[in-house]
Amino acid sequence: MVTDRAFFERMRGNNNRIKSMYEFLNQNHDTDVLFLTDENKYESPNIYNWKDHIPDISDQRRFRFKQPKCISDQISMQKKIAFNNFIKTQKKYDFIIISYIWLSYLVEQKPDNEAKYIIDTHDVFHKRSENFEKIGIKFTSACTREQEKQCLSHFDFIMAITEEEANTFRDMGFDNVFVAKYYFKKPKQKIRIGFIGSTSPHNTDAIEWFYDNCFKDKLDKTHLLYICGDTAYMLRERYHGRGGVYLYCPIYDISDFYRLVDIVINPCRIGSGLKIKNVEAIAFEKPCITTGIGSSGMDDEVNNGVLFTTDTADNFVKYIQNLSYVTQRQYIENEIKKYNRSNSADKVYGELNEILKG
Repeated sequence: MVTDRAFFERMRGNNNRIKSMYEFLNQNHDTDVLFLTDENKYESPNIYNWKDHIPDISDQRRFRFKQPKCISDQISMQKKIAFNNFIKTQKKYDFIIISYIWLSYLVEQKPDNEAKYIIDTHDVFHKRSENFEKIGIKFTSACTREQEKQCLSHFDFIMAITEEEANTFRDMGFDNVFVAKYYFKKPKQKIRIGFIGSTSPHNTDAIEWFYDNCFKDKLDKTHLLYICGDTAYMLRERYHGRGGVYLYCPIYDISDFYRLVDIVINPCRIGSGLKIKNVEAIAFEKPCITTGIGSSGMDDEVNNGVLFTTDTADNFVKYIQNLSYVTQRQYIENEIKKYNRSNSADKVYGELNEILKG
């Protein structure tokens, strides 16, 4: 497979389709992927980057192509050289699947005449171009019917994503068309740990301690950490791109945060007074893990099992792992519901109300 889409990185429709196809092929066939992107973090040993397959300058004379006219052409030329070198030197391939017609330039001169070349079209691009033009929008990969036909002519098989698109290709004169619709398997959902806070130092200290001592190398392969609110903005440079970490800022509606996460943490090591984060988590029926300082003034919640407290990293991890089981989490959520029903506004503000009544 040859693609310029880092399909394992971003959850987008076209990326998911390529990933789904790759996973199927990899289970049933000996499948390699050549990435024509600058991405260099791969989940599989049989995924390769084009830059690693550019031959030495002295060896590039073997590849005789037209001279490039501009920088973008030069990049394409380098990718074409890398593609040819990869196909010639990696192993003997029976089939080569290329994603999108704009990569058809790779096979204008085929590096292996014995292999069969398949184009994964994803769309009928001359029709898309026409549709964009009708409403006055310029499509970045615009092409005409004849240009698309020329691109498709380099391939032994044309893979369409729908029967309708397959018929369009057949109407263009091709009889080597088949259909492979979109198959997408819902990925296993990782447990989402959430922290929300302001720019206050006790918040940044808390999440930095949690990441360094609890999440990194312990939970980051099986869980996701959502850092939300102004804390996320403050720490964006440190945590952007870290594995398993997501930054959300601003949060305009606090409900959005609690809908997003499964487990709430408040690992504060400094501060005083009642921690509103904990109160909010209980109000939204989310299991919450905090510290001794964080649970100050909340003995009733701790004793009723609706707030978990610890000051050690190991116990933080153990609590999270225990709450990662859906049955355990549901049990705690039900206990929180019972607690909330007994903890009404009349009970909380009872004394204040009596004073006001005189």
